[in-house]
Amino acid sequence: YRGTAQNIKGRKLGEQKLRERELILKKAQEVAHIGSFYRNPKTGQTRWSDQLFRNYGLKPSDQSPRFSETVKFLHPEDQETIRIANENLTEEGQELHHQYRVVWPDGQERVLYANIIVEKDVEGEIRHLGTVQDVTDRLAVESALRNNQALLTSIQENLPAALSIKDEDGKFTYVNKNLRTRHDLPESGMIGKTIFDL
Repeated sequence: YRGTAQNIKGRKLGEQKLRERELILKKAQEVAHIGSFYRNPKTGQTRWSDQLFRNYGLKPSDQSPRFSETVKFLHPEDQETIRIANENLTEEGQELHHQYRVVWPDGQERVLYANIIVEKDVEGEIRHLGTVQDVTDRLAVESALRNNQALLTSIQENLPAALSIKDEDGKFTYVNKNLRTRHDLPESGMIGKTIFDL
């Protein structure tokens, strides 16, 4: 009998570190609702991360859908625009950033934001690499903030009292309609000035 023995402790440690990094990346994608993918536009071969499946309202699977199959998940009003934009990604170095809606199997509508770059793989084949983030909740919060800001501005503007906001140097950064009327000045004639300037 003849044999060889080799110390593979270093390789095992390297494999363990790689698995830990993959787990961290997977968890980070979950927390941020960012999925990732790559696809070969020539062959149609695609690979989705688990989070990308979830962003489309699907269960993670080993079988990633081709781009032509994902179009059916898009909101009908966005399908043609997204299809054309992705088909036009042909040259290395191109980038695509777009926001679109998807309709989950349960009928829920979500908003996704995609960043896609085009590069060549080790064999010289063009491939698309991308991230897709679910921004539905963020957009809802931003919309609520805008509505609240508009309501607050409306209240401030229509107060029966003079209202102003000043910076630490005593210069006006905001003056409401009542105060502008008292001084008979437009907003531009008051912002950035002190009461002594007026």
